[in-house]
Amino acid sequence: MKHLGFRRPFPGTLRLACVLVALLLWPLQPVPLVAGDEPYTIEDFVVDVVELDDGRTIVGFSTPLPPPDVSGLSAAAAVEEIEASAVQLSGVPAFDWCYGCSATAAAMLFGYYDRVGWDNMYAGPANGGVCPLTNATWGSGESPLSATHQGIDGLADRGHVDDYYVGGSGSSDPYYDNWTEHEYADCTADFMGTSQFYNWDNVDGSTRFYFYSNNEPLYDFSGYEGGSTPRRDGTHGMWLFAESRGYAVVLNYNQYIYGFGGINDGFTFGQYCDEIDAGRPVLIQVAGHTMLGVGYDEPSTVLLHDTWNHDVHTMTWGGSYAGLTHYGVSVIELEAPATAPAVSTEPATNVEETAVTLQGSVDDDGGDTCEYRFRYGTASGVYDVDTSWTGSVVTGDGFSEDVSGLDEGRTYYFVAQARNNGGISSGGEEQFTTKPEAPSGLVATAAGTDSIDLSWVAGAGADATRIQRGEDSYPADRNVGVTVYDGSGESASDSGLKPGTLYYYRAWSHHEGSDQWSDGFSEATAQTGLVLVVAGSLGLVPDGTGSTAVTFTGAVDLAAATIVLSFDPAVAELTAVASGDLGSVSSNGIPDANATGQLTMSWFDVVGHSGDYTFAALTFHAVGAAPSETLLDLSVSTFIDSLGQPIACEDSDGTLTVLNLMEGDVTLDLHTNIVDAMFVAQYTVGLRQFDAAQLLCGDTNDDGHVDIVDAMHIAQYTVDHDSSGGVLFQPLWREAYDAGLLPPA
Repeated sequence: MKHLGFRRPFPGTLRLACVLVALLLWPLQPVPLVAGDEPYTIEDFVVDVVELDDGRTIVGFSTPLPPPDVSGLSAAAAVEEIEASAVQLSGVPAFDWCYGCSATAAAMLFGYYDRVGWDNMYAGPANGGVCPLTNATWGSGESPLSATHQGIDGLADRGHVDDYYVGGSGSSDPYYDNWTEHEYADCTADFMGTSQFYNWDNVDGSTRFYFYSNNEPLYDFSGYEGGSTPRRDGTHGMWLFAESRGYAVVLNYNQYIYGFGGINDGFTFGQYCDEIDAGRPVLIQVAGHTMLGVGYDEPSTVLLHDTWNHDVHTMTWGGSYAGLTHYGVSVIELEAPATAPAVSTEPATNVEETAVTLQGSVDDDGGDTCEYRFRYGTASGVYDVDTSWTGSVVTGDGFSEDVSGLDEGRTYYFVAQARNNGGISSGGEEQFTTKPEAPSGLVATAAGTDSIDLSWVAGAGADATRIQRGEDSYPADRNVGVTVYDGSGESASDSGLKPGTLYYYRAWSHHEGSDQWSDGFSEATAQTGLVLVVAGSLGLVPDGTGSTAVTFTGAVDLAAATIVLSFDPAVAELTAVASGDLGSVSSNGIPDANATGQLTMSWFDVVGHSGDYTFAALTFHAVGAAPSETLLDLSVSTFIDSLGQPIACEDSDGTLTVLNLMEGDVTLDLHTNIVDAMFVAQYTVGLRQFDAAQLLCGDTNDDGHVDIVDAMHIAQYTVDHDSSGGVLFQPLWREAYDAGLLPPA
């Protein structure tokens, strides 16, 4: 992590005034102290004095005191109850003395930070990786955050205690000339120089702190680390420890308290309160000893952990603790740790058949630059492919990744991810569907006068194929023209077309449930056949009269026509000829037609006509007995356009049938049953056409038209033909209305 803290440079050139004022040795057993006796003075712990070119002086102190016998120290008594007015930081660990009071105080400080967001300060196995509130977990006098020790907290190798701590005056180190010392790691004592005689000239349990004698703050002092006998400032060591755990330091300094040495300058109680209010514990320096300030109470009370037990104690600011005079503080401010970023997954772009561009954005970088990647797969919430971590993005930045090798017409689900030193975050899930390949090999084949058969090969990845039809040209896109087919098959029939018309077809692939369509298409054309002349069929009862028509379907620029209709006058005689939509039709006359069995009809106009027309309406009277029939045989002798050019045409003959008709028998099979009811129902919704005979039979309630009531009437008859069951609402055959029809059977 980039070092961002303020480091004030060491001013001037060091001029050693007194290389070593005092190097103290202390008893191996705890020293019995009694409050107020003050057996030690501040001067007893001065170990270095350095005069600067600018006239200022730097004074170095050692903090070597092990825990005293506190049984008779009223000044060191635990606080029974915190006053309601007091302010105390919550969650600050309280350790007893662990191989140096300064290292222990710093371990409590960093243990607190481990619990409030800087969660890599302690990374051992205890308490789920969260620094415990006391060192009872490891045993009295042990804390791996203060001083690592082989066998403690799962440490298999030698640690700080094994390499540096002798257990007496410590004017040596166990590792020296015996084994290679361990690399600094995991504990404050390593980086603060505690107990390291050969590295930093510190005896067992001692740590050095340097102060300006004029009560100004001395920032991150490292100016005495060179030379033949290097010395390290403990607060600079705290900086190095924080950096080793991946955190940046804003500033760190040592400073005498206000008024110390009779100088009207220095660190005030108000500043101390500000630090606590900002959530930052402060190292309290008293003669020969370091403690951790964790709270305050106005006007001048300090709440602290004294490193000698797990209790909270109090001290008057600028007074003494257990007879040890308060003279200074050590302050460190950490840069807020990076938090996991907030990231959004954005809709994918440039979606093609096998490639896509995935998109994301950083909503909040969490205070650190971020890398990004994407995860994707073919099932929601299941991402079996990851792109590589890459990039350097911050809040507000978008990011993207081109992905290829995808399947055509497949739906993919993806999330954007970003990571920094605070963790990994994922955005919400988005999805996209790749485009299918276009269909191929579209073939269009005319299948008569009103339909065209289509076939094709479905495109890769296509759920469905859509075929659009145009009449004058190919459809410009999938939404233009008439949709002929939209489904998963590979063939279709386009029916209900105009005869003799050229149709244009294009086919696109798509993925159902999405808006993904193939870029390309397949195309084909076909022309329907042309039925120009149709003679309608007709059914009559004996001695009955009915009409049919000769029609043109799909005429194009028709200007003249001569049509001959042949029939058997012994079955039915022609009684009337009426002109149709195109205007006056001339003929050879009804008498001649009945005499010869041929009706010749002619028509012409000076302009051409295009479309569907009734050419002539013909009325016949049945003269033959039932059953009998005659073919209504058409032949076309003239069919030309407005330029006199012949028009290719086809004819379709009809049939005239004389039948005995039965009430309700629209199938004309001389049985009235449920099939007839079904035929009538189909007729009422346009699914079936009836001729005159069928219409006569189908009107069972005799109201002049055939509808769903007649279908119901026939159905009732089939289950209750004699009305005995109370279902049939009226008889199907009534003589007054149906005398010309047979009763149903």
